[in-house]
Amino acid sequence: MTKKRFDLASLGAGVFFLVVQLPLLVPEVAWYRHSTLTAGVVVGLNAGGKHPQIEFTARSGERISVPASSFFHFTQVGEQVLVRYDTRSPAQARINGVVNIWGGFIVFTAVAFASIIRGLFRTYRNIKTKNKE
Repeated sequence: MTKKRFDLASLGAGVFFLVVQLPLLVPEVAWYRHSTLTAGVVVGLNAGGKHPQIEFTARSGERISVPASSFFHFTQVGEQVLVRYDTRSPAQARINGVVNIWGGFIVFTAVAFASIIRGLFRTYRNIKTKNKE
């Protein structure tokens, strides 16, 4: 059985994950650029402690209530949380935190780079083995 010189499956998967996330990244960065931080309070739990209902007051004075997610932190009713919301559309709000805002991109980027590194390593190994023969 002959080895393939290039690990196209791993390299292709890595490039695929990078390409898939790029169109999603542009609106996310725009949302972040137009967002601001404010204090909010957990007023209810929609599906347990990781899915709180958050209330906060926008800069305009409007009182906003939105469902949110908290990946690594269980919240309790009455708990104060930092909320990041889009000033153009305050209903687009999230609990402030790296994972809550950028988690999907972190995962896709990690998978992409892991696949690309694996593909490059296997390609290098295959070329090195082929040259020894």
